[in-house]
Amino acid sequence: MDKIRFEIVGNFISHGKYMFIVKFEHGTHVMPEEEWKWVFGQLRPERWKNGNRVRQNRKLA
Repeated sequence: MDKIRFEIVGNFISHGKYMFIVKFEHGTHVMPEEEWKWVFGQLRPERWKNGNRVRQNRKLA
């Protein structure tokens, strides 16, 4: 199964909701945080545990 590639281009607050701009292979979408969590959970279920994102070790600059 091919992995769907995506990139979070930006985020902003609109009418009190956190919105994300996400670029997929087939286009760019603006979606609220709740929808992004659902989409990301469908794409990468191994990174979610009990509804919370599992943080991976990241190097800080």
